[in-house]
Amino acid sequence: MAWKRFWDRLMHRRAPQQAEPAGDELLRPLRKLAKDQGRTLDDVTYELLAHSLVQQVPVRRPERCWPTLSHREQDVAALVYAGYTPSQIAQLLNVSLETVRTHVQRILRRCGVHSKVELCIALEQEGAEQRIRWRLEELLNPPGPGAKG
Repeated sequence: MAWKRFWDRLMHRRAPQQAEPAGDELLRPLRKLAKDQGRTLDDVTYELLAHSLVQQVPVRRPERCWPTLSHREQDVAALVYAGYTPSQIAQLLNVSLETVRTHVQRILRRCGVHSKVELCIALEQEGAEQRIRWRLEELLNPPGPGAKG
């Protein structure tokens, strides 16, 4: 939402004596796209800018993140991937909230990402979904007493 406000301020601030021909050349396809989609020029331009910024952020991460994580970090990563909150993870794993936060920070660092969303994308890109499902199955449905294992 902050980007939207920033973009709105940027678009409404007019620079003195802008070179119109170059600006028109750039805006013509955007205006057509906005008109074709029934949207405003500001919305289309904002979306394109946001998309290009996301695409250009260089992310240096190991080729395979999941195998570099400890058993407990894999537990935490699987629960993060499944959408559990830190407090829910702490309760499920019977650890403190601070321990969960520490695990999450280590996981992000090891995987070379900056947010939980980036972590989920990285895990998905490396094809870790099946391993995550298995880990979640173990965590959420532990074997009962006397079960063979």
